[in-house]
Amino acid sequence: MPRYIIEISPLEPRASICGMEGQDVSQDPDIMDCRAGGDCEPACEYVRDQLGVEFRIVARNVSGEYENRLATDAEMQATCEAIYFESETDFTDRDTCATYLIWEASQETGE
Repeated sequence: MPRYIIEISPLEPRASICGMEGQDVSQDPDIMDCRAGGDCEPACEYVRDQLGVEFRIVARNVSGEYENRLATDAEMQATCEAIYFESETDFTDRDTCATYLIWEASQETGE
């Protein structure tokens, strides 16, 4: 079971993180490690691979109602491209996207 939820938004663009029950994780040592590093490796890869993250998005369903659901790879890619628009990183790779979104969300907890 994943330890964190990251909610993404390609339109704003942003990524925010919380615990699986919605708890604040700004003082979580693993998230602080992600925030402390100058880049997204290796702390964010540890969170991705060992602790687990569920990526979610609030979007309209076919009925036009908003729902909080699992994000697709395309939505994760669009969010990364919107956040890191000047980057030459290949965001078609899901692991790369996940790592960068974890890093972005960890930075947001420190603001």
